[in-house]
Amino acid sequence: RGSPFFSFGKKAAPKEKKQAPAPAKSAPKQPAAEKPKPRSTFSLFGFDGGKTAPTKPKPTPAPKKSPPAPRPTFSFQKPAASKQTSKPAAAPRGVPTLKRWRKNRDGSITGLISGSPSFDDGERITTSPIAKGNVANNEVVTTGSGSRYFLG
Repeated sequence: RGSPFFSFGKKAAPKEKKQAPAPAKSAPKQPAAEKPKPRSTFSLFGFDGGKTAPTKPKPTPAPKKSPPAPRPTFSFQKPAASKQTSKPAAAPRGVPTLKRWRKNRDGSITGLISGSPSFDDGERITTSPIAKGNVANNEVVTTGSGSRYFLG
């Protein structure tokens, strides 16, 4: 006979209608005066068919705020220097500079040197262990052998 869902080119056979069985006679019906208690409903998205009056929330006056501080516009320039006095970023005259440096476990420093009469600019060197000075950016340090370097 074939699939009931696909005809594959055949004419669809007329569907047979099933008759519902006749309802059996039951006890006398409830009196019409007693209607079922209405169920409570709720409104989704405010669509309640206009059965309830819309309640508008009372508008509260917005607190007055002071105007925001003016923000600077976008710029490719460096921001203005702060009022703090910072140490100069330039090495003292005659002191070579170490850039992209790091402190080693033995207390020495490895970095790229510039401004030295003994080494080419950009050459990677390792100093002897630091004897004096704070090992930090923009500081001059002295090695155990007496050499001085500016850490930039």
